[in-house]
Amino acid sequence: MIRPSRYSPEVRDRAVRMVLEHQREHASPWTAIASTAEKIGCPAETLRDWVPVIDSFRTLCLVPTREVFAVFNELRGPARAG
Repeated sequence: MIRPSRYSPEVRDRAVRMVLEHQREHASPWTAIASTAEKIGCPAETLRDWVPVIDSFRTLCLVPTREVFAVFNELRGPARAG
């Protein structure tokens, strides 16, 4: 039987968001994770397990490629005359 998580999905999402938002203020990703974990009251290793999965997805979403722009432009349609 799988044990339910101690942390709600909202807490998990907020913690990951905090790490990603404050990453630049820290010397390394680990210090950002450790600092955030202390603030929300969870072990740093637990938070570290959450971050890479979401961070990889977020990085893919934040760095669009030429193909992404091409699809976006196709979906948007022709430019309207203003």
